[in-house]
Amino acid sequence: MYMAKKVSIIIPSYKRADMLKKTIESALKQTYQNTEIIVVDDNSPNSEDRISTEKVMNLYLKIKKIKYIKHSKNKNGSAARNTGIKHSTGDYISFLDNDDEFLPDKIELQVKKLEELPNEYGICYTKFIRRKSGKLIDRGVENREGNLTREILMGTFYISSGSNMLLKRDVVLKIKGFNEKFQRRQDLEFLIRASKITKIAHVNKVCLIINKDDRQNTFKNIWDLENNKRQYLETFSDFIKELPLKDQEDIILSQSLLSSRYFIERKKLRDLIKYNEENNISNLLQFKHIMYLVKRKLLKQCYGFNI
Repeated sequence: MYMAKKVSIIIPSYKRADMLKKTIESALKQTYQNTEIIVVDDNSPNSEDRISTEKVMNLYLKIKKIKYIKHSKNKNGSAARNTGIKHSTGDYISFLDNDDEFLPDKIELQVKKLEELPNEYGICYTKFIRRKSGKLIDRGVENREGNLTREILMGTFYISSGSNMLLKRDVVLKIKGFNEKFQRRQDLEFLIRASKITKIAHVNKVCLIINKDDRQNTFKNIWDLENNKRQYLETFSDFIKELPLKDQEDIILSQSLLSSRYFIERKKLRDLIKYNEENNISNLLQFKHIMYLVKRKLLKQCYGFNI
C-alpha cells in the first residue's frame, strides 16, 4: 500500500556539474519507483556552470519523471529547494544535494518506516557515510527518534546533510519551506522548524553517501562564522527561551565552540585562547571539545558534541 505514495526528489544544482550525473542516477536507481525528480539549476544564465549543467540534463530529456527547472539568476540553495517544492506533486518530499548519492533502497525504507508509524512522525533520516576523493571520512552513528528539537538546538543531534531527510508533504508546507535569508546551514534551520511540529524517525541502515568537495560553500573566515552564529541564535531565540536557563547557556556555548573550530583547524592557538576568553569557553570545556574532535576522526564516526 505504501508504494502508492509519490515521492518528490528535489536536487538543487549549483556548480559541480561533473558530479550531477552520478547524483541523478542514484535517484533513478531507487527500488521505490513512484518518484519524480526535480532538478533546479541555480547557476547564472550563460555561465560555464549553466552550460555544463544543461549538457548533463540533455542526457535525460526522454525521461518523463525528471523535471528540469532553470532559475533566471543565481539565488541560493534555499531558494532552489523552494522552487523544487513549488513544482513538486509528491506525498513525500526528499532533498538530494547535487554531489551526494542515495543508495538504492533509501526512499523505500524511509517511506515504509513513516507509513508504519503514527501520524505524528513526519521526518525520517538514515545512517550515512561521508567520503572525500572516494575515501571514507566518517560514518553517521545517530539513532534517536521522537521529539528532538532540544537536541538539535543543543548540537547533540547530527544527521549531517539535508540529503538525509525525507518528509511528509504537509510538514514541508506548514513550515513554508526553507528560509531564503540563510546562506549557510539552511538544512539545520529547516530541520529545527520542522522538528517543532512533528516527530523524527530513523532507519538503521546506511542509505546515503555524502561526498565532501573542496569546492563546496564553506566558511572562509571567523567573521562569516560569527555572523552565522548570530543569525542562528536570533532566528531561534523564541525556541531557545522555552528551555531551562542551563540549556539556553549550553546552546550559546555550543555555537561558540562550533566557531572556535576555525582556529583549531588552522592551529592558531593564541587566537583560540583569545576567542575562548571572549566567549566564556572554559579551558576544560575546550579540551573536552578538542578530544571529541580527535576521537571522531580516529573512530571515523560522525555525531554531535555533548557539553
